[in-house]
Amino acid sequence: MHGGRVKRPPTHIVIHHNGVPGRDVDDIRRTHAAKGWKDVGYHWVIRDDAAATVQQGRPTYRPNGAFNPGAHVAGLNHTVGVCLIGNGSVSMFSDAQVAQLRALVRTLQAEFGIPAERVIGHRETRGLVAPALATRKECPGRLLDLAAFRSSLVEPLAQA
Repeated sequence: MHGGRVKRPPTHIVIHHNGVPGRDVDDIRRTHAAKGWKDVGYHWVIRDDAAATVQQGRPTYRPNGAFNPGAHVAGLNHTVGVCLIGNGSVSMFSDAQVAQLRALVRTLQAEFGIPAERVIGHRETRGLVAPALATRKECPGRLLDLAAFRSSLVEPLAQA
């Protein structure tokens, strides 16, 4: 993460799934490179291993300190992309993945001043982009209740 204020912060945090269990950020990077992309499109990847390891993807900041847009939503890439490994339409993500997602998203919200209502799933971007660019995907899967997830972001943090 980066200290200080960002000149033009991202507008949203967009949650995705990669659709295939057992992968990691390097697998996604290779897939995206094969499409001719400069780097992995997501800023963060949450693995489906026992620890729900969080991996850095695309750097969040450019060398000059400006936000580095993602490559994960056609027409809406001035956003932070977070990808859960797995397919949320086939099986629900692990409790550990959802806990890591919540912790990461809360950190990103604080860093960039993004309210819970601007934490969205890829499938929820349809009305935010031109119709020709709108996704037809269910990403991050229909089993992840995005409204409930957003509600959990506004609950107070547990005190130790």
